[in-house]
Amino acid sequence: MTFPFPVFCPRTLVSTAIGSGTGSVIGNMTTRGGTAAAFNGNANQAALQSAGISATSGFVGKDWGSGVFKTLSRFKVTSPNNTEWTVNNGGTITMELRGSNSAPSTGSEGSLLHTSTAVNTGTSIVHDKGISAGVDVSSAYRYHWVRISHNLGGGFECVICEVDFEELL
Repeated sequence: MTFPFPVFCPRTLVSTAIGSGTGSVIGNMTTRGGTAAAFNGNANQAALQSAGISATSGFVGKDWGSGVFKTLSRFKVTSPNNTEWTVNNGGTITMELRGSNSAPSTGSEGSLLHTSTAVNTGTSIVHDKGISAGVDVSSAYRYHWVRISHNLGGGFECVICEVDFEELL
């Protein structure tokens, strides 16, 4: 059958989980369990074993490697199983997914792919955002990271138990 006009067939978006061992870990959340703790595949660990930083913001992410570019379609961030993202201090958390082809140094550089807030109300909180929540899938990047910040001021920690990424195929 032929049509006298062009027919548009939308592309089905397919994504898959990226293994926690893929890429190299980056970030400045080096206290407690360190940056690698956020990508060890264990979403059920205490704050002491999680990635942490004594600051109002911090970041953890992945360098996919030279010549490797990924388009993330989803990110999931889990708080420790025994505290909130600010170690029992409450407040409001801002989560940002960022990407760049240059290595980040502060976590606030690069392209903002998604931002959202979460109320810090308990243990094992899962912050799960994908394309339907507005994650920008327009570009592929070598580096991706999650930046967490809180509204409590100085003297309070940011802690992340686990980060999971999915990529668009």
